[in-house]
Order: sequence, then structure tokens, then C-alpha cells
Amino acid sequence: MKTIGIPQPSNNKRRTVLLIGDTLGILKRVSFALQHRGHSVIWAESGRRGLSIAEREAPDLIISEIGLPDFSGFEICRKIKASFVFETPVVLVGKSGDEESDSSRAFEVGADDYFVSFTDGQLVLAKLEWLAQRRFTLSHHAEKAETLPQPKHATSYLRLVR
Repeated sequence: MKTIGIPQPSNNKRRTVLLIGDTLGILKRVSFALQHRGHSVIWAESGRRGLSIAEREAPDLIISEIGLPDFSGFEICRKIKASFVFETPVVLVGKSGDEESDSSRAFEVGADDYFVSFTDGQLVLAKLEWLAQRRFTLSHHAEKAETLPQPKHATSYLRLVR
């Protein structure tokens, strides 16, 4: 299905993904799957470093573990969503056993998705593409809305209401 008026990014576009965490086993699998598809992966072993990299690099996607030594993934997500890189999708990764409370809290702080673990590399890649496409579409609509002329009758209406 072709969408009229919205440019479509190439599905083959190289994306930059920031991985924040210190559980190397899980993140290595994610990193390998992403790099195998041609994406660029940046690592941060702490929340503080991850926030610094996010501001400097403006990645296409941020994947953060919840349990980090200096900040929780929830705090990282909250800080990113409150900053100028707020439109960057954030995915939080929790540990099994805490899924229900962690997933609820993840969405409360603005996470775009939540996983218990990344055992399926294909799922990670599909989510990356979906979130990147959504970000592209939203930013495209925002740019278009800023360039639309203000209707003349809207200004007249506002004068009447006051």
C-alpha cells in the first residue's frame, strides 16, 4: 500500500542504536544482530555515559537495561524524554520475574517498548524498523505542520472570542 504525500525511508537505511547496559550476554546478541544487518551500534556501560552519548550522537533508537549501577533504566528514559532528544524511541529491557511491575512503570516513564529479554534477534530488528519508521513519519508530519499557513478565519475567530 502506497501512502500519498509521505516520503518513505529506505528499509535498508543504516540506523544508529545506542545500547546502555552492563549485562554483556544479552546486549552482545542484540549488537551482533544489529551489526549483521548493517546498523551502527554504540555501547555505554553506565547510565551517565549513555545519557552523554544520547545527547551527542542523537541515535535512531536507544535500548537500555533497567538495572544499571548508576541510574535505573526508568530514570534514563525519563531524562531522555525530557530532553531535546525526546523523540528518540527508548526500549527498556528488564529481568524475568519483574515483568508486570517493570512493564507498567516503563510505559509510565515514556518508554516506547519493553522486553523481558532479547532472545529473538528478528524481533529486535522488526521493532527497530517499526520505531524508526514511526519516528520518521512523526517528524515529517511535524515539519509539514510548521510550514502550513495559518487560516485567515482562525485569526478572526480568535479576535471574536476575546
